[in-house]
Amino acid sequence: MFTQKISNRTLLQNCKYSNLSTNFSSAISAITVINSNGFSSLDYILLGEFGSETAEICQIGTVVSATNTLNLASPTKYAHPADTKVSLIRYSMAKFWWNSTKSTVGAVLLATIDLQADSLNTQYGDTAHSSGFGYTEFWNPTSFGFSTPSNFIPYAGPTSSTVSDILDDFYSQLNDNERKSISTKDALRWCSNGYLQIMNAMNLVNKDYYVTAEYPLVFAAGTATVSMPTDLFRMVSITDADGNEIDPIDISLVRENNANGSQSSPMYYIRDGIIGISPIPTSDVTFYLYYKKTAPRITSISDEIDVPSNNPFILTEFLLLKAAGKITRLNAQLQQKVWTDALNSLKVTAYKQNGEQESFEIDPYANI
Repeated sequence: MFTQKISNRTLLQNCKYSNLSTNFSSAISAITVINSNGFSSLDYILLGEFGSETAEICQIGTVVSATNTLNLASPTKYAHPADTKVSLIRYSMAKFWWNSTKSTVGAVLLATIDLQADSLNTQYGDTAHSSGFGYTEFWNPTSFGFSTPSNFIPYAGPTSSTVSDILDDFYSQLNDNERKSISTKDALRWCSNGYLQIMNAMNLVNKDYYVTAEYPLVFAAGTATVSMPTDLFRMVSITDADGNEIDPIDISLVRENNANGSQSSPMYYIRDGIIGISPIPTSDVTFYLYYKKTAPRITSISDEIDVPSNNPFILTEFLLLKAAGKITRLNAQLQQKVWTDALNSLKVTAYKQNGEQESFEIDPYANI
């Protein structure tokens, strides 16, 4: 069985809320809040916090603004004390979908269920499929409105080098109250920041670790330039079909070099997002570019992480370091040491992958 999940806490981002004005027992059909402005008939509200045992979702029947009273469409299940948070949420249900490909076209609706307010996530177990892809979305059964569909999650499961596993590892080290203080948006931003620091550290000890595979530069006969890859951060080299590196040429010398024609060896130049070859090829020819990509920005839990020795969980230490600013239990100074030690260990791994070759020459990319 594959379990699909959707995070309930995303519904609370920038939402309107108030608080109960007094204690209320269970089975109550009307509640009063401190301020009823913004609440309307047929809206859905969350009483309490997602993940709390007594949290529940109710629908408003009518609003009496003069007394800040919310008349509910059905009685409450639990008792709620004064000052309990009352949050306005746009959706009360979740839909779970399956498809054989990463597409919403032709997707099969597996289930539509009420949000599980006593949990941080609403989940559904699919027993009918063992492969393919799943996605989820929130649903409002009154307005029939949908949220934006989630990312596609492979049923085969993410590899050990995805953000999903890192977040699971990170959140597993926090209690329920601590987890509520860390949003998914924060965690993804921290992952991206930590990953950038890892890439920068690896580039110091093994300049080839994040170099892409060969990228073909195809020049048709009579064509002098082609576009550079959009994710190019720093060029490493350009070679011919035999693997021989070609040299750069100053842009001011291109016209003269072109005039020499076949008497000159091919050289490259870069200008305004293009790569040019001089002299201009007289027949179709392919060169190969090797470059480092721009630092990836992590935006999804399905994004993959490339770390030496397939050890992406070093990012958990960075997440704990960042979380120390919000969670008093975590010792920021100690966590900084743990992260630094882990990063240094990773540098050693990358250095060994480079054959432990010592070099005291000037780095070819140094600006001197």
